[in-house]
Amino acid sequence: REAPESAGFAGALAVVSTLTVLVVPMYAPYNQVLLLPAILFVAREQFPAQGQDAQPAESHSGGPLGWAAGLALAWQWIASLGLSALWFVSRDAALGGWKAPFYATFALPVLIFAAAMLAARNPRSALRAHEPTG
Repeated sequence: REAPESAGFAGALAVVSTLTVLVVPMYAPYNQVLLLPAILFVAREQFPAQGQDAQPAESHSGGPLGWAAGLALAWQWIASLGLSALWFVSRDAALGGWKAPFYATFALPVLIFAAAMLAARNPRSALRAHEPTG
């Protein structure tokens, strides 16, 4: 019964979409597109907009967890770019490391879910500062 632009709706959408990825078999990386609402929600909690109503992000309970989730998300790109660069040096080594981008496949949904849960429960959420008052 929350308004679509409210923080409660955003938090619920983030948690439910991430929970879907956790319940469905996680070995299919194409399901990770469902993590996008939670990633955006956690990113907005980590880096609140600097406006007249925004409160500075002093200590968020999900800070280190959010950073770990960001690293797990970035790992797939870092490993892929590293293998692409390695291809020009040694094709055999690049072909041998084809599994490296998939190392974070199982950790990413778990980390995003935990960070989204903490962000949704945080009383000083950046989204709550921008909630409409009427």
